[in-house]
Amino acid sequence: MRRRTQLAAIVFVAGLLVIGAAAAQAALQQAAASGSSALTLASLAGRYEGSAMSPDGPESFVADLKVDGGVVTGVITTTVRVITVTGGHVSGDRINLSVDLQGMPGSITGALKEGTFVGQWVFGEDSGSFTMKRTGATGPAAGSDPLTGAWDAVLDMGGNQMPFSLSLKLDGQKVSGQVGSAERGMTPLEGTWVNGTLDFAFTMADGMRISMSATFADDKLTGSMKLGDGQMTGGWAASRRK
Repeated sequence: MRRRTQLAAIVFVAGLLVIGAAAAQAALQQAAASGSSALTLASLAGRYEGSAMSPDGPESFVADLKVDGGVVTGVITTTVRVITVTGGHVSGDRINLSVDLQGMPGSITGALKEGTFVGQWVFGEDSGSFTMKRTGATGPAAGSDPLTGAWDAVLDMGGNQMPFSLSLKLDGQKVSGQVGSAERGMTPLEGTWVNGTLDFAFTMADGMRISMSATFADDKLTGSMKLGDGQMTGGWAASRRK
């Protein structure tokens, strides 16, 4: 039984693949030349916490949005999915964002007033409402948060290179997020960020625990991985998704 568990763990780790491409930067429009509206795309930049109504019920999320040179990018992280912001523009008193969920395009459209963004999201035939409130400056862009955002990573196990994907959110010393597998979807992770060291872990469906640690330098994470009680070990490195 233990050998079967180890084999299942090996298959899981070997199956880690990068999910989703880096958020594409597209040319954006500034607010239409209308004296009646002072809304600009730049006013959307920041970190938000909110809730969206999904087909499965209310779903909380955190959004980090950045606007640089008229181009908006960002990451929206829920407990089960990572959504990348790939573009956007202002139309009258509405902000329209283009988003991507593991290759599925979608849109977010809403009104921004006094730091609160309210509107509708659409993915295929599914749609719903959302509300999110700005809680501060964008995490990664502010420079005080080296972890929050999407990461492209590679695991090295005995010379075998296996790519995977991470989404991290830092709140004080607490770290949350997901580890990505194209075949298995997103698995929640929990960890800590203490004295420049990242430690996190996640649990497989069969109960096997995978622990990972890393240090941060030059906008990269470098560290080690341990399966269970040390049945398998390896090294890994990650770069922030551009």
